[in-house]
Amino acid sequence: MPLSVIDANTFFGTYPKRNVNASPEFLVSLLKKNTVERALTLSMKGIFYDYREGNNETIAVCAKNETLVPVATIDLRKYFGNDSEVDDLRRSSFKMLRLFPEYQGWPMDFAPLRVLMREIAGVGLPLMITAQTYGAATKIADLATGLPINLILTSIGYWTMSEAIAIMRANERIFLETHLIDSPDGIEVLCKEVGAERLLFGSNSPLTYFLSPFLSVMNSDISQPDKELIFAGNIRRLVKFE
Repeated sequence: MPLSVIDANTFFGTYPKRNVNASPEFLVSLLKKNTVERALTLSMKGIFYDYREGNNETIAVCAKNETLVPVATIDLRKYFGNDSEVDDLRRSSFKMLRLFPEYQGWPMDFAPLRVLMREIAGVGLPLMITAQTYGAATKIADLATGLPINLILTSIGYWTMSEAIAIMRANERIFLETHLIDSPDGIEVLCKEVGAERLLFGSNSPLTYFLSPFLSVMNSDISQPDKELIFAGNIRRLVKFE
């Protein structure tokens, strides 16, 4: 029986940094080609232009295709702390909140991030955040201490994996998205050190090639049940799909 696959990390829209086909139609065709059951996604307008307009576009596009699951984003450079806005996200069809410090240039030692994490704690939306530089994951974990929030770290690679393992051991509500875990034994090491139940498959499509992160998990020397958890089981636990 083929594995069920849910992609926790995809995008659509205009990517200003290079010419890439990231239309919703292309994303859906890519997912179907690779037999992906569902994909969490968002409009890149929310990253690079206006996050409220981007969120509206995400809802509209996902409403037209049941394969796509809407993810909200907030640009912390334009966010002043508003409980009602966070509550609106919870009441909408969004299933996750995603932040992009790598594109927007704000540091982890940033008061708006602290405010937002307190506001979304207990709301029920997992938070995915990029932690690609040394110390970023540690700072995120410090901000989350004592908060009832499920955190998903993305863009963790070979050089920051030991940092991720250390904070995941200390906080069972921290998870890791796998698209940059491309070292020969990266998936195996993570499964051994923190458990397969803490890993979520993501491809970063269509900004990166789907097959590279997919094959890193598929060809890893772990059990079939562990692959099932990484590819779909874990994200099903974190996100309430329709």
